[in-house]
Amino acid sequence: MKYLNPLMILEVDDDRLRAGLDADFLRMEKRRLLAELELSGESAIVIGSHELDRTAILQLFTDLAQGDTLAYHLRVYQMPSLLDFLDSAALAWFYSGDVLQLAAQPEDFRVFIAPYYSHQFNKRFFHAFRQLDTAEIQVMTREPLMIPEAWHAAAWQDTYRHLHMHIREALDLADTLRTRPPGPELQELMDENWLALLNVLPPYFARAREGYAEALYAVAQAVQEAHQRAQLAALLLRQAARLDIPESLRERCLAQAQRLAPASGWESQTPLGRKQKSFPVRTLLLIAAGVAALAWWLFNM
Repeated sequence: MKYLNPLMILEVDDDRLRAGLDADFLRMEKRRLLAELELSGESAIVIGSHELDRTAILQLFTDLAQGDTLAYHLRVYQMPSLLDFLDSAALAWFYSGDVLQLAAQPEDFRVFIAPYYSHQFNKRFFHAFRQLDTAEIQVMTREPLMIPEAWHAAAWQDTYRHLHMHIREALDLADTLRTRPPGPELQELMDENWLALLNVLPPYFARAREGYAEALYAVAQAVQEAHQRAQLAALLLRQAARLDIPESLRERCLAQAQRLAPASGWESQTPLGRKQKSFPVRTLLLIAAGVAALAWWLFNM
């Protein structure tokens, strides 16, 4: 839902704001915009990033006459970082102190902006998710959503659907691996950047994260049962255990991995994204080389 603040369309200056936006001023602005549209000879006029036809202009002024709508728009207008976010999903909003101030705003105001806020948040968050941009996701989720809970699902919906698509694809892969050998797509399933991204998602995604770990477990089962690839199955299970999932599921993954292929002493069981033990640079380089060699051997044996 695209947000349009009428104060960006009307000819409003500081003097007019101090005097107030009364009914006479609004009637005069309505006539001005309709005249501008007629003189343009076009079906719509463009003001900033907004295109307004006759119906949109009439609806704009109808809305302004409803209850506290004008007062809400004025409040948004006086919070520039929020205005920019509602207009263009500008990330600067999350660096501003206004984010916390929004929680202190009246409930009716937060209800008013919720459809626009959730729309822009959903769009920006999903873009960061598709780009594997953990830094941006952490910035956007540093504070809880400041809109009514009824709108939270709308703020997460594209990301949630996309993650569930990945879960379905992983489960479908588990089925197809019963009849064909594993290929390089397994590397994508357990990619460390992807798993780290899942771990920085907020609590709303906890069950989806658990579902992805279960899907990795199903893939590991298929790899072992259909192809007797114990090392590869164990690697899938240990990567699943690095997700931020319930301890019972993590222990089940690790126990099965241990049965298939006992772990080396250096293998970490700490979820990605959590604080882990530090190693000397030389040791880390040796580990990285060893993992690369193991992955090459597993996929080419």
